[in-house]
Parts: sequence; C-alpha cells; structure tokens
Amino acid sequence: MSVHHQIRCAEIWGGIEAVDQDVSTSSLAISLYSAPCKGAAGGDIYYVSVCGGDQLTRIVVADLQGHGEAVSAMSRRIYSSLLDHLGDLDNCLVLSELNRFAIEQGFEAITTAVVVSFLLDGAEMSYGYAGHPPVLLRQSRGASWSMLEPKRSKANPALGVFEDAVFEQWTIPLSTGDRFCVYTDGIIECPDARDQPWGVRRFREALARQDDRPLPEAKAGVLAEVERFAGGKIAADDATLLMVEVGRSTT
Repeated sequence: MSVHHQIRCAEIWGGIEAVDQDVSTSSLAISLYSAPCKGAAGGDIYYVSVCGGDQLTRIVVADLQGHGEAVSAMSRRIYSSLLDHLGDLDNCLVLSELNRFAIEQGFEAITTAVVVSFLLDGAEMSYGYAGHPPVLLRQSRGASWSMLEPKRSKANPALGVFEDAVFEQWTIPLSTGDRFCVYTDGIIECPDARDQPWGVRRFREALARQDDRPLPEAKAGVLAEVERFAGGKIAADDATLLMVEVGRSTT
C-alpha cells in the first residue's frame, strides 16, 4: 500500500532511495515510482520543493551516469540548490548551478535533468531541460498526451558537459485536472525479449488508457504495461516515473 506525504511551506522532499509513494502540495497531486536496477539506491534522483509562501512547487528529476558517491553528492547538491531557490521562478538558476557542480565533479557526475515549476497564482507551469527526455502533458481529460520538446537543439545539454552551457525555460498555462509526466530513460528504453525499447509511442498510449483512473492507479497501470512488455520487472536500468495532476489531492 502506497504512503501519502503532504509537502507544505518551505519543505523539500526526495532523494535517491527506491520509492513508490503519493505526495501532494497545495496545488499538485503527485504519484512517484523510482527504482534502481541494482540495490536500494541508484543513478536516479528526485525532489519536490515548496516555497515559503506555499505558492511555488518545483520538481527535479535527474539521471546520473555514475552510481555510489557520485549520485549521493549530486543529490546533496540538488537539495541545497532547491533550498537556495525555493521562491525563485527561474528554473535555469538551478540547472546552471548543477552544471557548475557537475563540471567540478568530473565524468561520473554527467547528468540529465528536468526541472518543472508550478506557480499556484496564475496556474502556470515552467519547465527546463539538461539533456533529459521531454515532459509529457495532457491538457484536459480526453486530450492526447503531447511531448514538450525543447525549442533549440544547441541549448540545454546534459549537466557536466560544457562549462558555458545555456539553459532555457518555457512557460504554459495549466488548469485543474491537467496532467503531466516526468520520467527517466529507464522507462522509455526498457527492452523486451528481442531488445526492442518500449518507446515514447507506447508510453503515450499507455498514459491515455489510464486517463479516467485516479493518479496512483494510473501510475500503477502504466508500470504494469511496461512490465508486461519487458516480461518482468524493469531491471535493465534505473527507472523513475513521476505523474502529476493539477488541483487535486491524492487522498
């Protein structure tokens, strides 16, 4: 049975441990699954923060090339960056800081990351990438799931690759009931018996089949489809799936 955790005023929650949990802020319902391919902690990192005024929720999901201490160090740095920027609207501040840290740490700290913020006053979502798979979004029930692709191919590289990396941010309005999904490539690259990846098309179709289900059940339904495709547990790579719904609680 999943555990529900409420995140409120000036709180940061997350880490690197295996987790299957439901989380809520004042504006978002979140259902998260994260599992390493080996052991209790792996190369995926996840955090949710809420500003002091309970208005801005920020989500970070990162996929680190290394394991062990490299992941722990990056996890600690993400936490401190979120703490420093709890109320800042610019996600690029977080990405730029993490890029400098990854450059200092070296090859094993190369990381893809996505940062998503939701501002309750105005109901706007802002998002930015560092070489990470795009956010999937469904605006209103029954609509198709679309990919929020980065706008420029020469910007937004993985963290730890270029010292002068440029990161961008885009903003879109959201309404109550809209859903979006953040994930790592362990989901879309999960192979079947013939070593064929699950892929974005199957992912979007699986998400659409779960549209009428509560968020935790929808997450479980998507994961069940991945596992049927793989013929067992998702084990080829660390895998994180974070599904979000605007304006509704998971309780």
